[in-house]
Amino acid sequence: MISSENLDNQDKKRRLLEIGNFSADRLADWCLAVLDSIRDAILVVNDSAIIQYVNPAYTRITGIPENRAVGSKLLEVHPDAELLKVMQAGKPKLATIKFFCNIDIVSDLIPIVIAGTIVGGVTIFRQIEDIDRLSEEIKYYKQI
Repeated sequence: MISSENLDNQDKKRRLLEIGNFSADRLADWCLAVLDSIRDAILVVNDSAIIQYVNPAYTRITGIPENRAVGSKLLEVHPDAELLKVMQAGKPKLATIKFFCNIDIVSDLIPIVIAGTIVGGVTIFRQIEDIDRLSEEIKYYKQI
């Protein structure tokens, strides 16, 4: 079996297209369905810091509707956002705990790099209470 770690981007693209002989439009629909199904909140900005995408978990956790976020400047929606600094530095900031939208979260802030150029950034986060609940479940199952 070939690990995805060992595949270059061309191989990854080819494999995605082979999933269902997708056209570019169909592949975009498929990728959106995948992103929409993820339980962690996802926010994506372009290189101009305009929010391009948020998933349903983002809306559920923050209470900010998709139509208010998408198309807006990141700092207009989240004045304290650190993603722009991460994009400028070109280095991810992982597993950061902070208070955001009146909740405690753990977030990953990651620049999106294509062909050596930063073309945007992504923030992925989860409520700490979800992590606490999972931790308690793990403790319980370890005792069994």
